[in-house]
This record gives sequence, C-alpha cells and structure tokens, in this order.
Amino acid sequence: CRGKAMIPERVFSQNELNDMNEDLQICMQDGLIELKGKLVTILPAGETFIRNICAIFDARLRRKTNDAPTFSRSI
Repeated sequence: CRGKAMIPERVFSQNELNDMNEDLQICMQDGLIELKGKLVTILPAGETFIRNICAIFDARLRRKTNDAPTFSRSI
C-alpha cells in the first residue's frame, strides 16, 4: 500500500463504516494518519502503529463477539 489506501466501501456495512470512521478520527487526532475522503495516508508518526491502524479494516476482528483469544492482535 506504500502508506496509502482507499477505504473499500462495498466490503463493509454502513454500521462498520461508521465504526471505522470513529476509529480513524481518533488516529487522525493523534497525528497517525491523514484522511481525505476515502484515502487514508499513514503519517510518519503512524508508521510504528501501522498494524493497529490496519486492524481498523479487519472485518473479522470487528465482527468478533466472544471472548476467545485472537492471535493476530497487537499488544
């Protein structure tokens, strides 16, 4: 992705997009990303947290409802 990616709207429900937007706004406020329309750009401060930022788009993690361990989560 070279630090940039478009949010794929057709993959997510409107509720998921709303939840992702909340998380992306937090990342933007923290100076980790820049969000222009549907284009997400990782800023230098966000490079260390790229796995956490990418997890925002992981539909499997978003839909997780039980307390079973998820091994792809970062600390």
